[in-house]
Amino acid sequence: MERQSEVREEKRSRTGKRRLSSSSSSSGTSSNANVDVEMATATLSVPKEPSRSYSRTPRRSNHKKKKGVKKDAAAAAAAQRSISGGEGAEPSAVEPSPSPEANRGVNPPVVDASESSTRADVPDGAIVPGNEGATVAGSPREADAPLIPGLSDTLALYILALVPLSYHQPLKGVCRKWRRFLSSSTGTGNEVLEMRKVLGVKETWVFLLASGGQQRHPQWRAFDPVFNRWRCLPQCPCDYTFDSCDKESAVAGTQLLVTGHSATGPTVWRYDLHTNEWGKAAKMIKNRCLFASASHGNYAYFAGGSADGAVLKSAERYNSHTEEWEPLPDLHVNRKWCSGCILDNKFFVIGGQGSERQSLTSGEYYDEAEKRWVTVENMWPAARTQSPGQTAPPLVAVVKDQLYAADASTMELNSYHKGTNTWRPLGPVPSRSVDSSGWGMGFKAVRNEIFVIGGSSDRGNGTFCDQIHAWPPSPNVGGWREVGQLPNTSGFIYNCAVMII
Repeated sequence: MERQSEVREEKRSRTGKRRLSSSSSSSGTSSNANVDVEMATATLSVPKEPSRSYSRTPRRSNHKKKKGVKKDAAAAAAAQRSISGGEGAEPSAVEPSPSPEANRGVNPPVVDASESSTRADVPDGAIVPGNEGATVAGSPREADAPLIPGLSDTLALYILALVPLSYHQPLKGVCRKWRRFLSSSTGTGNEVLEMRKVLGVKETWVFLLASGGQQRHPQWRAFDPVFNRWRCLPQCPCDYTFDSCDKESAVAGTQLLVTGHSATGPTVWRYDLHTNEWGKAAKMIKNRCLFASASHGNYAYFAGGSADGAVLKSAERYNSHTEEWEPLPDLHVNRKWCSGCILDNKFFVIGGQGSERQSLTSGEYYDEAEKRWVTVENMWPAARTQSPGQTAPPLVAVVKDQLYAADASTMELNSYHKGTNTWRPLGPVPSRSVDSSGWGMGFKAVRNEIFVIGGSSDRGNGTFCDQIHAWPPSPNVGGWREVGQLPNTSGFIYNCAVMII
């Protein structure tokens, strides 16, 4: 009998079954039954961690396993009834294993492996590198996702229009939709740029090409006068001939135009502030240098100049929307070494040298409505004391439709009275340019101030200062203030252009 009991106990320990007989009268057998019940109760009381599968592979059937669990539960219930007094006893506190239907609810849904790799810490609508075609579960498709979650695209457009253009390039790296939105164009231009016009948002940048200082070659830089910060433009991919030649610059929309001569002939390079990239622009209708130029919105105007030793009277303008050149009527007089400006929404050409190398005191402006040029006699009397070619073209700037000029021979600031066609002196400018005959100094209107950039130093020994001074034309303002310093330059300004966008 003892041998048979040992065999039964060994069999029950392997299979987990507990078959107890209520008719056993042996005290040793009853004690062993109590121990078996406690073991079965402890075993069934520990919950099993539900298995988690993240593969599309069908799960294997666990029918046999569930069947064994049900038998274990039945054996435990029978053992508990035998201890508590027979068939009518209350069921034990041990809960049976969940049914197959309940098990199906516990298991997580099957997820594709490639999809599950995109779930961790990825916001809705974001792009996962290497899995651009996939979308995060529960999020809309990228094409239908809003620009900014929780906001309408119209409100998001307002917000993006307030961001400075210099930050647009890094913003394009947020997602593909932002990149397409910030780079896309409509019939009249980019949506963000058009919204900036509607909201009246204006941004000013001063582009400078100055002598290199410690650098071997000069580099284009942009200056933000509002936040007093500088940024270096990408290196222009031009050849050595263009890099070392005399260049002239103008602005149209968000584009900086730089004209000069490369190894293949006259060339125009274009830098776009919106894309932060250089590219070749279409060639001018008439290749020219030493011309007058001015910027007005999306247009850059050019007139006069020289080509192949001849003084020109032709004029044209560049349209930044179409990136094409448009011809304008000819000037009344052939001019080179002249200057241009926008005054009362008209393109003015002032002074210069004629075909007979005579100094020109007259000026002309282009009437857009009548498509013709109108002559203004004796508009630049300083030409009588300044020989074109030996002195720089007139240093002119327009602030609030008021024309100002710096006399290179005396370095005095003068204001122009449109009604009487006369000039009135206002006092000296902070930097000299007498030693270099007006060359090497930037004289520009920036926002509502006149900027004097670089120029000769006060020592008068051929050195140049690396400072920027500004003066707001107002009777209540005393003198010039220092805005900042030119970084890594000796102070000689080759080219200077102002962009207001």
